[in-house]
Amino acid sequence: MTLPYSPAHPLLRYQNSTGVRLLVILALLATLLLATMALVYAMGGAGSSYHLAYLPIILAGFLFYRVGGLVMGAAAGLLLGPLMPFNALVAAPQEPASWLSRLVFFVLAGLLTGQLALLLRQHMEQLNDAYVYTLYSFASLVAVRDEQVNGHCERTADNSRTVGAALGLTGRELQALYQAGFLHDVGKVAIPDRILLKAGPLTEQEFQTVRSHTALGADLVSRGGEEFTPVAQGIRTHHERWDGTGYPASLQGSDIPLFGRILGVIEVFEALTSERPYRKPVGIAQASELLRREAGGHFDPDVVEQFLELLAQGKIAVADELPDAALMEKTKDVPPSLR
Repeated sequence: MTLPYSPAHPLLRYQNSTGVRLLVILALLATLLLATMALVYAMGGAGSSYHLAYLPIILAGFLFYRVGGLVMGAAAGLLLGPLMPFNALVAAPQEPASWLSRLVFFVLAGLLTGQLALLLRQHMEQLNDAYVYTLYSFASLVAVRDEQVNGHCERTADNSRTVGAALGLTGRELQALYQAGFLHDVGKVAIPDRILLKAGPLTEQEFQTVRSHTALGADLVSRGGEEFTPVAQGIRTHHERWDGTGYPASLQGSDIPLFGRILGVIEVFEALTSERPYRKPVGIAQASELLRREAGGHFDPDVVEQFLELLAQGKIAVADELPDAALMEKTKDVPPSLR
């Protein structure tokens, strides 16, 4: 399985930044270096407090790895070398051997910090990948156990990402939305078989247990760290309704996170157009009509409009087993199992 989304350490988010944000980071590092040089001069020159220069060197190595550590170490070595007197009070110059040896130590410190930071990032990504693989395995197990539909998780994820892109999401947002789509029902792994696979009607208590899968799934995913927060929010809110009658928090309108609003539309369409043990799928026309009818009630009208436009363009994946729509009876409402 190829992971569509592998979150990096929160302190390394600049890796995904471009333009203004990257320039701001570089400017802050340069300012820190110059401020350090001014402080060294104020404290008497390179002979007394040059160790302060290790702060910007280590920070640059941590943020930009070996290249950052090398450049900052060389810059600090030069600024504390021929450009910095040994004794600021009398402007006594430094011996070349003294500042050259210091420059070498600065460069080595920057390179070592950069290498350690790179190893740390790789290790954390491996841990995150292992966590994501575990979650994906749980989600696939739930899909086979509950839905018994081939490709359910993949279609939900792909369609969610397609709609998200049309609504203006980019980059990491789309990656997180894909992951939320794949994992939207992962909380059902904690629902007992006697309830989840029950053939007859559920009691009120059993129904509440099934409803808990949104919170259970969100809590499970959020344990992966801060990078998983948007994913967890989408999972927690994908059964909220635009009119405020959903669960678990009865959120209304735009108070529902966009991920939850997108997943709500995608999941209902996917459920309606997929073969289930207890019913046949409905056609695209019938499923589309239901979405139109429930826009502004169950669903965000803007999301429904965008979804239907993409569906008409053939950009929405549909279950392979979907029969000819003309052979299906018109669906009048969402089945109880989707509420």
